Amino acid sequence: MDIETFLKNSGQSGYGSWVVTNPAVLDVINAHLIEENLELLKQYAVVSLLNEYAPYLSKDFVQAKAKFEQSEADDQILAWNSLKKLIEMDLGELYAKRYFSLEKKQAVEKLIQDILAAYKKKIEKFDWLSEQSRAKSIEKLNAMSVKAGYPDTDHGVLKSVSVKSSETGGSYIENVISISKVMAAKELEKATAPVNRNEWSLAPHTINAYYDPSLNDITFPAAILQAPFYDEKASYAQNLGAIGAVIAHEITHAFDENGSRYDEKGNIVNWLTDEDRQAYSERARKVVDYFGSYEVLPGIKVNGELTLGENIADLGGVSTVSAILENDLDALKEMYRSYAMIMASRQTEDELRDQLESDEHAPSKVRVNGVLSSTDGFYRAFDLKPGDGMYLPLEKRVRLY
Repeated sequence: MDIETFLKNSGQSGYGSWVVTNPAVLDVINAHLIEENLELLKQYAVVSLLNEYAPYLSKDFVQAKAKFEQSEADDQILAWNSLKKLIEMDLGELYAKRYFSLEKKQAVEKLIQDILAAYKKKIEKFDWLSEQSRAKSIEKLNAMSVKAGYPDTDHGVLKSVSVKSSETGGSYIENVISISKVMAAKELEKATAPVNRNEWSLAPHTINAYYDPSLNDITFPAAILQAPFYDEKASYAQNLGAIGAVIAHEITHAFDENGSRYDEKGNIVNWLTDEDRQAYSERARKVVDYFGSYEVLPGIKVNGELTLGENIADLGGVSTVSAILENDLDALKEMYRSYAMIMASRQTEDELRDQLESDEHAPSKVRVNGVLSSTDGFYRAFDLKPGDGMYLPLEKRVRLY
């Protein structure tokens, strides 16, 4: 394999260095690049090209790709998925304009700032953190950037492409190729340009949220900022229990087992002192054991190690929004009910077995009952007493943040 020619033809020859993660793959490739395989390699090249562009060709190609990948073959779904992949951020811009007003964006940003302020107060009270680690934690929290609703700048590709209609001699596949070229050029530019910390990796119409440790930012696209997660007509307590718990959950990921190894700029730096890291590990072990004690199916318990990061985030999220409401018992009740509602789900036993083996999230029932049983505000709100179904003695309750 001629590496230099490959790099030149793919537009990557101008970089100062490359990271090769698996050099042994080249030995496998070279074993196939022989004269006897020439015709087969030509056929493979054609199939690879057609498979890449099949979603944008005739129906026969679309159906053939779906059959090959054993995926959903519904025409509407396939058409949507292909278009979403091609112009995802452009579609997101249309979605945001239609369903997410500037006023709604500002209201959500205000809610996020309330939660960040509450989180800062919590950090200031942590008795197991040294002053040095506490200061670094607050520094990281203060540096965290927030992305809510939609990007403030255009992230789409259509404004950079000359799309031709059929009336002006254009065709669908030609437009797809033009868009693909622009997208490829943008990706190549990223390799040598400074990191764009304002770039979104989720489109506004995506129902999801995340914390990115390498950027130290939290993202909440417009689609998750709709009912039942966020409702302009709902009370403050209801929104705190729904999207508020999600927001605080993502903030907590900045300080979980993985996030706590990145600093305020997103660099991999162990900013906790050795003593604090040891204290953290001891508390994390209690979280592992606590959630690992929950039996979801007969003889099958939650994997406390696998779900540690998400359990820490759930605990931290709910405790943070609880602190905002302090001792307003009616509001706390409203908030906890709202939290339980957004977590509610129905699953078959087979689905639960699959989740318990591979998902880093605990099953929904555990994310509600397990988390609330370790949340002090829950006891005040519902006046739980020894003997009640979700009662846990104080010494058995767990939490890191």
